Amino acid sequence: MATLITLPHELQHNISNYLRPHTWTGGDEAQLPAGVKPNPEEVKIDPIAKAQDVASIKAVHSNLKAVPLWKNHEWVEHIRQWRDENLTKLRWKYQYGTLPDKMIKNGWVSKINNQYRSQNCFVETMVGTTLGTGFLEVPKEYKVIWFSVSLLDLVTGVRPLPHCFGNDGSFHHQADNGSLQIDASIDFVPAPTLETLIPVDERLNWLKECFRECVLEHWGKKMPRSPNFMKEFKKKMDLPSDYKFSYTDLFRMFLRELNVRPCDVREKEGYFKRSMSIRQLCLGTW
Repeated sequence: MATLITLPHELQHNISNYLRPHTWTGGDEAQLPAGVKPNPEEVKIDPIAKAQDVASIKAVHSNLKAVPLWKNHEWVEHIRQWRDENLTKLRWKYQYGTLPDKMIKNGWVSKINNQYRSQNCFVETMVGTTLGTGFLEVPKEYKVIWFSVSLLDLVTGVRPLPHCFGNDGSFHHQADNGSLQIDASIDFVPAPTLETLIPVDERLNWLKECFRECVLEHWGKKMPRSPNFMKEFKKKMDLPSDYKFSYTDLFRMFLRELNVRPCDVREKEGYFKRSMSIRQLCLGTW
């Protein structure tokens, strides 16, 4: 070990990097076709992975300070704590569509806002313009349907579709068989049985917002003010200063820790849509 201590720092780094866990950065390896192996160029050191062999070397002698030991525990614990605190909070909303005139006449504005508000769905009146006589623009009111979403929805990219916008027929089937019991004295709001995709661009922007709050702002407060966040972050987290590490790399690791994943969408006819994976979300992110 004394011989290892006297090695140049560059060689110490090479030895420690050899001992570190390596991972494929090209996406979900399980999705590769049978017999296809990951591209070797996409197999890289996992920047913040447990490196027990490196820790063992560093623990042998205190003079081995040139060997960086990446602080995986601090990274993981903070993100998981932040995720658990924010997982079901409703923080964002997006337009699902415009309520048709026929539904408006049948009283669906009040019905959605009262009976389906518990499913984080509501209707608001918005003013736009339309072409009138002589091609003049005239004001027109629209009843817009809004869905609220939480971090839990962003993780999968899929949102339960309130029952009033469609169902898989399971309740009708139960009713036909006489197995669905409804108490006539209460308002019965069926649980969602179908799903819809959260708009891709909005999902990505909201995940970036989570990243800024959970990672950039959190570690930014712990570091001296500097125009180079990544440089200070690597120093704070005991990462090699010469390690190639971008915001996209950091964002991708943050999404992995949140367990962001692609999921199928349950529709009336089956599963025909799928939300984006981490790899797809991060293409051209920064």
